[in-house]
Amino acid sequence: MIKNLYKFQVMMVGTALNTKGGISSVIREYCESGIMERLGICYYPTHCDGSKLQKIFFYIQGLTKIIIDVPKYHIIHIHTASWWSYRRLFIIILLGKIFTRKVIIHLHGAMFHIYYQKANIFEKKIIEFGFNLADKIIVLSDWWREQISKITDLNRIIVVKNAVYIKDCKKNIFKNFSRPLNVLFMGRLEGRKGVYDVLDAAEKLSPKEVVISLCGDGEISNVKKKVEEKGIGKWVKIMGWIDGKRKELMFKKAHIFLLPSYNEGLPMSILEALAYGIPVISTPVGGIPEAIRDGQNGFLIPPGRPDLIVDTLRKIANNPELWKQLSLNARKTYKEKFDMKHIEYKLRQIYSELLKNL
Repeated sequence: MIKNLYKFQVMMVGTALNTKGGISSVIREYCESGIMERLGICYYPTHCDGSKLQKIFFYIQGLTKIIIDVPKYHIIHIHTASWWSYRRLFIIILLGKIFTRKVIIHLHGAMFHIYYQKANIFEKKIIEFGFNLADKIIVLSDWWREQISKITDLNRIIVVKNAVYIKDCKKNIFKNFSRPLNVLFMGRLEGRKGVYDVLDAAEKLSPKEVVISLCGDGEISNVKKKVEEKGIGKWVKIMGWIDGKRKELMFKKAHIFLLPSYNEGLPMSILEALAYGIPVISTPVGGIPEAIRDGQNGFLIPPGRPDLIVDTLRKIANNPELWKQLSLNARKTYKEKFDMKHIEYKLRQIYSELLKNL
């Protein structure tokens, strides 16, 4: 029997909710679904978007508040990624253990294995020391569990897949198939996310086949330049960063979600697509194969293959029945694996186990 959690037993640390990126998206989902209140979590941001000076000031402010408040909590749950994200938060891992609190590292970094491999001997030791201090390490997939087991004891690593909360999502699923296909790319516009492969694929397609919307921040000016050079502006639209109602509208309109990434954790955008019943074309990297089953709720292609992006889009465009089945399976996958109730249950288990051992 899992014992109840009292209000504010957990200090959760991460990035400000209005920042761009995966961690803030995850925390916003927690807030909107009511998980924070139900599990007794109080949130402490230590990172924001802005200039270097703004980031330093925000970090010092957040760290000061954490130092003052750490004694009030039993569990310190730290959301982190790679490079400076981990370096910034390492001191909070130390603080948690100095105050004899239970510490959870919740790892989101899509390139953490590369960060660790490329680190010098000193930084490798810092990473290992922090991970070995933690009571639990949460990763996003079985693939990531295997990667992080090279750094720390496998027994302390727990898989908690990301999840999404879409209010009244049943009413929002796009059900009409038509051509051209509305293809949605949502993520940082950069090489790692495969955006340039999308542009190369678009060059071989036509406005009668697809309209591709690129949503996200990043290398926007360079992407615009490439679109102009390739002469594909008629059917490739650069939307920039979107959220809120605009984001919801883009998901409602989309037939296909496209994210041909080279490295990933488990992208929130893919889970949102599944929740809206949108088939996904992506790559078998990170935790993606644990969400997307090739030929069932989408298709997985190797990174760096724009020719296969073209073939897969045409395959779906020419087969409305295939699209319909993929769409139904996408929604089913969301309900069975990525609804917010699953993550709430897992976190409740983890917190309760740690509280029992105080």
